[in-house]
This record gives sequence, structure tokens and C-alpha cells, in this order.
Amino acid sequence: MKKLIVTACLATALIATNFSGQVDASEQVQVKTIHVNDFSHQSLQNWYKEIYESYVRQYKQQEQDQNKVEQDKSIDEVQPEANNESEVTNPSTEDVQQELTQDEQQLVDLVNQERIQRGLSPLQVNEQLTEVARVKAQDMIDQQYFSHHSPTYGSPFDMLTQFGVSYRTAGENLAGNHTVEAAHQALMNSEGHRANILNGEYGEVGIGIIEGGPYGKMFVQLFKD
Repeated sequence: MKKLIVTACLATALIATNFSGQVDASEQVQVKTIHVNDFSHQSLQNWYKEIYESYVRQYKQQEQDQNKVEQDKSIDEVQPEANNESEVTNPSTEDVQQELTQDEQQLVDLVNQERIQRGLSPLQVNEQLTEVARVKAQDMIDQQYFSHHSPTYGSPFDMLTQFGVSYRTAGENLAGNHTVEAAHQALMNSEGHRANILNGEYGEVGIGIIEGGPYGKMFVQLFKD
């Protein structure tokens, strides 16, 4: 029995985006076998319709996957006001280094460069905030989550209270990425995160960066006035 082989290429059917922002595209070739006796203009049209519908489904799935990646990499800010009058004993932070790492200092510098360019005062590094930021970053890696709400410490404001940090207003930014530059750019490209970085009311910052997790590095920025 003779067969007629018909092929069609969907050059952009499959798109994969990695966390460093590079995009790799691959072709998907669909092969349809049609018996000569069954071949007609209508059968060919029906097959092209199947290809189109398949492409639409793949594109929608790809779009959903990309949105999930973007959501995981960077989420909205937390910036309500809160008062803290109570004294609470700090959790143990014996393993927290007091000096900033190279990555942490780099991100502090990038944040302050953005502020100075806009006529804002640079943020002063707060040792307590830095400790809390590092603990939060490590907790996200250990507990395998990415959220402002910690299953260990609760909300960012609960956590600040537990560590005895006094504040009137405070904010938290989270990011996951392989490099400091990419994480900073992702935060600046997000309206909510950028608002925290450029908030003129904040005067102090703590930045914790821990190697590990699904994104390469976990970044936590804590701000307070």
C-alpha cells in the first residue's frame, strides 16, 4: 500500500528559558502519514488544524511555565507599618558572620547607587537586619519554600520582633538568581520591589545572600526607618 508522507515544522513550538535569562529554542517536527486513498484537500486541512491547535496548547503551557518561573524569582513587596515596643530574646545566630560577604557588599552598593542617582540618601547597613536577612535566606533553602511567610518564623514582622529589631515601618524583598547583578536587575524591574529600594523613609538595610536552593543563590533585603 503506497503512503503519502506530509510534514510540517513548528519552529517556535518549544521554548525553554533558564534562570540567567538566556533563551533556547528547538524545533518540533510533526509527521503525518496519510494513505493515498484517504488523501484529500479536506484531510490536509484537518491535519493543519490539528497542528495549529497543538501549537496553541503548547504555547499556553509554555506561557504558564514562564509565568511560574518569573513568580518564583521575584514576588511583591511587603511594606505595612508596625510598632514594636516589646523586648524579645534573639534566636541563636552564632553561625552568622558579622562582616558582609563580597556578594552582600556588592548588592548594598548597587542599592545605594540607585538611591544616590535619584537624590536619595544611601542606606546604612544594620547589623541586626543583616543577621535576620541571612537567617531568612537560609531558612528558605532549608525548608524549601520561597515566600515572605516563613513556616519557622512567620511573617517578616514576626521575625523582626523575634530577633528584637525595633522599627516603625519595614519592608522585605526576596529574589532567587545565580548572580548579584541579575537579582538586582530583577528587583529594580519590579514596581513593588523598586518602591522598597527607593523608599525615602527607609534609612537602614540588611542584606543576606546564601548560596544554595533551586536558583543558585537566595537573596533577602530587609529595610527599616
